[in-house]
Amino acid sequence: MAEPFDDLRILQRAQNATITPESSVPSLYEDVAVDLSKDTVIVDRTHWTRLQVTGDDRLGFLHNQTTQDFKTRQPGQSCLAVIVTAAARTIDLTLGVITENSVLLLASPAMGDTLVSWFDRYIFPMDQVSFEDQTTSTATFSILGSTGGDTLKTLGFTDIDAMGAFDHQAITIDGETVRAIAHSGLARPGYTLWTGAANAAPLWKKLTDLGAVPAGENQWETWRIEDGVPGCGQELTDSYNPLEAGLWHAVSINKGCYIGQEVIARLHSRDGVQQCLYGVQLDTPQPPGSKLVNGKGDRAGVITSCQSTNDGAVGLAYIRRKQCEVGARFTVANDQPNTSVGTVTDTPFAVRSNPADTDK
Repeated sequence: MAEPFDDLRILQRAQNATITPESSVPSLYEDVAVDLSKDTVIVDRTHWTRLQVTGDDRLGFLHNQTTQDFKTRQPGQSCLAVIVTAAARTIDLTLGVITENSVLLLASPAMGDTLVSWFDRYIFPMDQVSFEDQTTSTATFSILGSTGGDTLKTLGFTDIDAMGAFDHQAITIDGETVRAIAHSGLARPGYTLWTGAANAAPLWKKLTDLGAVPAGENQWETWRIEDGVPGCGQELTDSYNPLEAGLWHAVSINKGCYIGQEVIARLHSRDGVQQCLYGVQLDTPQPPGSKLVNGKGDRAGVITSCQSTNDGAVGLAYIRRKQCEVGARFTVANDQPNTSVGTVTDTPFAVRSNPADTDK
């Protein structure tokens, strides 16, 4: 039986892609150079989870089950929202896209069953809300780079320049709906495109024919770490809460009750966040779970992600607040005989305090 993205994979292999069996998307493109300062770059995110939420109670339900204020959102807007446990431990970070008749949720790869099962626990018989996993019937791509907006205008989007952050609009191309959301999935400017699975290969071809340069999962992972975007199963786990992950921009502190609200409110009011997510520049790659120690040998944090680069390695780490000054130097302590030195770096995606507090 044909898979929903077989045509897309054939096209990508013809563009020198190496397909990763685990995620089924390109990991890299041989002999393809990427320059975000001058290129439009396209990244395949078809393996990410896509849910459609319908029913008259959809906004109220998501409002009560996530950290974000959905009730005030209007069609044409979108927002980041965290799904947390009653103890405010992180399940996943999602992008919620509000349309006239539904909310589209873009979540981390392989999270469909987990999220649908989680939400099902809180749906009462009278609730008019339902969830449909559309991961195999829809597709998403990220568009990055300084010329991304111009490429989308050539594709047919006429109001790109008027879009604010997280706004979205949809157009029809050759009878297929293509939605552009003004959020790249990283801290870098760009867009997320959402379309039907049958349109994935034609849309990818149109964009690469217009000059969009494809980048693989390896490059995306490097950008994710450099930008400080927490990843599911790495920085987004039941060991951490959204405030530690720097996700204040996905949290509404004043919206009222929701699952995990009491814990987050207490952390906020008592300044109770004890560790924060930061970047680390490492001399050599280190496995997640490696401990960071300061010059006195005291434990300072733990590495959660790491990726090799031409200049050593970049990583993300949860670091104790008293020791997470940007520029601080740490040693990695693990079971290996050789240690590595790391330097704490800031990350543009992180928001480490309630924005409403700084506006007062």
